Amino acid sequence: MKRKIITALLTGVAGLCLTLGLAACGSGGGNAVQGSDVLTPEQLDQLAHKTDPDYPGNPADNSGLTFQKSEDGSYYTVTGIKEDAELKGLVIPNSFGDLPVTAIAENAFNGHTEIESVNIAGSVTTIGDSAFSACTGIMSVRIPASVTTIGKSAFRSCTNLRAIIFAEGCTLSALEDSVFEGCVGLSAFTVPDSVTKISYHAFYNCSALAAVDIGAGVKTIGEGVFRSCSALSSVNLRSVQTIESSAFAECSALKQITVPDTVDSFGENVFLHCTALEKMTIPFVGATRELANLKTTEPSRVETGGDSGIGSGSVEKSHFGYLFGASGYADNDQKNGDFVPAVLKYVKVTGGNRIADNAFMHMYNLETVILGDSITIIGHTAFGYCEDIKAMVLGSGLTSLGTAVLGYSSNDDGREHKILYNGTAESWASVTIDPGSPGNAEFGSGHVYFYSTTEQDAQHWRYVDDMPEVYRAA
Repeated sequence: MKRKIITALLTGVAGLCLTLGLAACGSGGGNAVQGSDVLTPEQLDQLAHKTDPDYPGNPADNSGLTFQKSEDGSYYTVTGIKEDAELKGLVIPNSFGDLPVTAIAENAFNGHTEIESVNIAGSVTTIGDSAFSACTGIMSVRIPASVTTIGKSAFRSCTNLRAIIFAEGCTLSALEDSVFEGCVGLSAFTVPDSVTKISYHAFYNCSALAAVDIGAGVKTIGEGVFRSCSALSSVNLRSVQTIESSAFAECSALKQITVPDTVDSFGENVFLHCTALEKMTIPFVGATRELANLKTTEPSRVETGGDSGIGSGSVEKSHFGYLFGASGYADNDQKNGDFVPAVLKYVKVTGGNRIADNAFMHMYNLETVILGDSITIIGHTAFGYCEDIKAMVLGSGLTSLGTAVLGYSSNDDGREHKILYNGTAESWASVTIDPGSPGNAEFGSGHVYFYSTTEQDAQHWRYVDDMPEVYRAA
């Protein structure tokens, strides 16, 4: 059966990766293998065992292992290693005596630093909590399609772990709490499509983890899952619906991220201290899609307090900085950079019905804003003090603009806030624009550009390499 490698090895071995069927190679970190940051061909050979991930197992492979029969006498669980045994290449057999081996017990191999590789028979369905925790010598693990459960902290602090190899047809349903926490040798990981949830701290402090591909089945990313993954620079979120608090906190190498429209809610501090983040695409602004869709102030439906929100300011968690741990819109301030990164210059909002009052206020360094066609209302001073905005794209579904949308955003130095409307001049005429002090002069006649791919004059605009651009005058 074709092997599917879920986790990649270190850089510098791309050619060998193709030979071994590895999915990807990334930059390594953490504990080096035999004093080197790059795996040698010999070390790769150790990872590429002759048996496939769906290893059928062999009863003769029970040498050195201890077993416990189930209470009903129908199967065995591997409980550990005999005192006099020393197993570098650990193989879990498919049977012991005349009964199948279906489980690896909690703490079975916890702290056995001599183990370098793990190969598990296709009879095993369960790997217990902390089963291989602190096995600092393990470089590779092969998991058959039969495994449905890998327990909490199962591979926690396996600092030399480079490859997690799942068989095709994987049936694993979740990555449990802290399952790979502190695995500082992992450089890339693809979550199998069978997984629906990645739980608390699953990859916390995997400091070399640079690339993550989230399987299409994953709906929830739990609290702090990728926290302190300081090398993480590539994330594919696919069909995620819920991202819980601090999920990507302290991912200091992350420069851009696209959050899919499938997401309905964000926990607090999701991107706290992601200081390198330059470009974001998000499905709405605030904590939940429901909040982003509120038409009026409805404090009974959401948490209240603070200085951010819709209308009177009584609705909390509707400002952009919420994703970065800001308690209210005043903490959007990019000049101090405590929450919203100073380098963030591009934000695209693909969904939601409205941008709340003050939502982006004080984001002084923001240059490009693209708002989706579903957004009908932009609230009062939503982009107040956003002095560096060069291009603001407004969706064709827009119906009204609050007072001073770009209020207090000085352009005395001659800079122009280009207002780019994703519609025609005729439909723009139906948008209600609040003229209140200090007004919305930027949105008046002659200041707005209209989208077109055919009328290539100075009053129209288009996308060039996904960036909005006004046509030059003929």
